[in-house]
Amino acid sequence: MVENPKLRYPDHLPRPLRLLIPFPLLVLSFCSLAPIAVWDYPSPTKSSARFENIGKISDRSIPEPSGLVKSRRWPDLFWTHNDSGGDARIFAIRQDGSGIDPSRSNSGIEVAGAQNVDWEDIAIDDEGYLIIGDIGNNVTDREILALYRVQEPDPFRNRRTGSAERISVYFPDSPNRAFDCEALFSAEGEIYLLTKTRGGKNTGLYRVDRTRPEEKSPLLRIGSFDFGSPVTGADSSPDGRFLAVLTYAAVWVFERPTGSANYLAGRKSSFPFRIWQCEAVSFDRDRLLIVNEGGRLFELKVNIPQSLQ
Repeated sequence: MVENPKLRYPDHLPRPLRLLIPFPLLVLSFCSLAPIAVWDYPSPTKSSARFENIGKISDRSIPEPSGLVKSRRWPDLFWTHNDSGGDARIFAIRQDGSGIDPSRSNSGIEVAGAQNVDWEDIAIDDEGYLIIGDIGNNVTDREILALYRVQEPDPFRNRRTGSAERISVYFPDSPNRAFDCEALFSAEGEIYLLTKTRGGKNTGLYRVDRTRPEEKSPLLRIGSFDFGSPVTGADSSPDGRFLAVLTYAAVWVFERPTGSANYLAGRKSSFPFRIWQCEAVSFDRDRLLIVNEGGRLFELKVNIPQSLQ
């Protein structure tokens, strides 16, 4: 029996029990006539912030958005992509979820030389290159993960990017090098990954070692943190000072400690929400944008420096 890829189970649940869940849930759902939210994890203790629904990705070419990052070249444009199994394409959207030309379907831009095994997040570096994370590993059967680095294309003219650089990485401290991972970001010339959960416990923060010439590069562990809920997305502020981490229950914001790359050890703040299965987060000036698996876009306006503790 194959698990439903759209139904996310708590990571600590053994696979045999996962296979038994659908029938009892179906019975209970029928009896209560209400859906059961298996993604509803405990929220942080901080008081809830206001999340406003500002739009929805309605284009059928993007049925399951899984990453979001703001363009560095075009104001008010964002890049997104589909989750696993989709074409190796990226899509330019506006903040309300509409395409750059609402009058036609957005077929996206093909990423040359890339493959979408399980794309989970997208970032942008200081040189204007997009970094696409083919890093998903839901059933922990992938030892080598891939990052694709490609110059940000012109969404108004290009239908195909230049050839993407592939960076192959793995987790050297995993028993089978197979942590699940759904979040990446770039800051001050470095690329970082956050595990969804680390061995069923804390989330690990790792840095890509770009100095090693090996074809497959081990990730460098920087730190860890207990978010109390699986991590599904991340983004850094353009100046690299702040890190936003998205979970199923909240958005966390960290300030990078002076002289350290371990964002998770810095001052922090959390903003709980009750939004169904959020997948990606992006900085946009004085706010954070969030997209969930259904394509709905939410904004959180917050004074980050004043919120940190």
